Amino acid sequence: MNINDNLAELRLIQRLPPDELDRFVKALFKGTVFTSAHIAVKYPNMSPDDQTDMARRIFVPLGMGGTEAIGIFKSNVKDVGTFYEYMDKAEKLPISKATGFPVFLSVNILHMDDWVKATVRVQKMNQVRQTGMGRREEKIAKHAKNYAKQHPFR
Repeated sequence: MNINDNLAELRLIQRLPPDELDRFVKALFKGTVFTSAHIAVKYPNMSPDDQTDMARRIFVPLGMGGTEAIGIFKSNVKDVGTFYEYMDKAEKLPISKATGFPVFLSVNILHMDDWVKATVRVQKMNQVRQTGMGRREEKIAKHAKNYAKQHPFR
């Protein structure tokens, strides 16, 4: 092991700033972001090893150099929440016939804490959508949204 290997082991997975996390949550809710978690949703009986193999086909950088190539090592793998990319970055090719999913030449890593916050927020957004809010509830939701912008969760 050389010094570069030691430095790489110390690399941390960065947390998203609040405005970027908000953008991610909105995109996840709207379906304009693809995450590695989508694999398990589409193929719930697929083994974890097969899901990993599928992620390597979808996110080309993972397939080309593995997780080490994008800064994930034994020391920080527990901090990985999900891999993701925005759908507008998908290759302008037909959806991969091998995977049934889009293919990306780039990949982002979402920290586990951000992933937990994002999924909780999307679940709440889905509950609101399913209940069919009226005007009063829309005003309350708008007020809550403005409040959340002014007082981001900790």
